[in-house]
Amino acid sequence: MLNIELYKTHKILKKNKIRYIKLTSLIYLSFLFLAQACSSNDFTKAEETIKKIEEYKKTHARLPISLNEIGMDNNAGPVFYDLLNNSHYQLFYEVQSGGIWTYNTIEKKWKNCPECASMFDQE
Repeated sequence: MLNIELYKTHKILKKNKIRYIKLTSLIYLSFLFLAQACSSNDFTKAEETIKKIEEYKKTHARLPISLNEIGMDNNAGPVFYDLLNNSHYQLFYEVQSGGIWTYNTIEKKWKNCPECASMFDQE
């Protein structure tokens, strides 16, 4: 009788352990997915903006004064444009996580700009 009870208890514990492992794995994968979703920055709109600006530059032999000239709202975001001079510009890209990334034509690369977030908060 004792052996049967031990066997049943062992079987129940084994089932619970498997359920615990499955549940823990599911929770872990959910957090992993959410972390990836929150940390990944979709630069598609920002990259499209760069292409439009560069196409405009080729067609008109100058940079646009604002994003309005390429058919975009200059103040709507998440991409903001700053004309630095006749041949260079800078983009600010506000990501969903609240951070700001910058791109300028001098370096031709995106950089995280933590100090830029405070600039946008003040506006």
